Amino acid sequence: MGGTRLFVAGHPEFKNVVRWSNVNDSSYFLENNFSYVGRDDEEITALNKQDGYLVVFKERELYALEYTYTTDAQDKALVYFPITPISPQIGCDCPDTIQLVANRLTWLSSEGKVYTLYSANSYSERNVRELSQHIENDLRTFSKEELQNAKSVDYDNNYIIFIGKTAFIWNYDVNPFYNYTSSEQAQKRLAWFKWEFPYDVEYTYNVNGQLVVICGDGYGGYQGYTLDYVANYDEMMGDVASKLIYSGIKSKLFDFGKPFTFKRISKAFLEVVAEHQGDLKVNFYTDNGVDDHPVTLSTIHNTADFWTYSLRPYLRRVRSAGFEIISKTPFKLLSASIIAEIYGEVK
Repeated sequence: MGGTRLFVAGHPEFKNVVRWSNVNDSSYFLENNFSYVGRDDEEITALNKQDGYLVVFKERELYALEYTYTTDAQDKALVYFPITPISPQIGCDCPDTIQLVANRLTWLSSEGKVYTLYSANSYSERNVRELSQHIENDLRTFSKEELQNAKSVDYDNNYIIFIGKTAFIWNYDVNPFYNYTSSEQAQKRLAWFKWEFPYDVEYTYNVNGQLVVICGDGYGGYQGYTLDYVANYDEMMGDVASKLIYSGIKSKLFDFGKPFTFKRISKAFLEVVAEHQGDLKVNFYTDNGVDDHPVTLSTIHNTADFWTYSLRPYLRRVRSAGFEIISKTPFKLLSASIIAEIYGEVK
């Protein structure tokens, strides 16, 4: 609270316990600095701050911790964190989707709905409001497990939920939420957009203000995308185009069955199929780091054909070696082989 204490939860045996550290000392937890939150058979899934409250998420409930203090007869401060129930029926079991959106905590639930915490200062069913009326049919196509593994980002006034290879986007700056009396009326003006990838989204990061989305193909390869709007915000449901910025694959480090022996990596063969003409950048890396002599290869046009590249990395006195291929065009690596020769024993 206020950045002066560390709050923790998630003990496998004490599922509903929140503990907090001493003030300005996140390494010291007093013995009595804890509280039981709600039922003991329902675990705490997340802790997040909104306004002056620490919101405690459980699977089907929400609570708030608020800082307060008094003094004893010796004028010594006594600190309390009273617990207030704020939602009796709605919680969060998709904790990686929680974001502070326009100063309100917003998240996905595995029942296939998106919620926002409109108020946290009373016990009411209207504290939590639904946002997902226009995409509920889409959300219901996912399994409970897929929804619970969803993740989100808050990027450039966009709340984006990633579920498998699908993303749902709400621009809360262009289409803010208004707390109308009717839940249907409040959601009617919200516009959600949909973004599809060829593979499941694994993680995202921000580079110079640009959101980059990394998808894994399930075979050790990956592709990076950026977001481009192509839809009209006046529509209730639109599409968002994904722009491929690079694709790649990275191998593990191979020790060739002799982890403690130095080797000379003399040759490597890569068999590649590319969708269209482009360049492949090949980096070799070892237990000593990345080789500073990347190789650039040109790909072929016809996707029905393949090409085998013969490379000479000239890596010496390494215990293990691997490779990474990066390209601006989608490609497939059909096979790879690395030839290693014994260089000498480890001294």
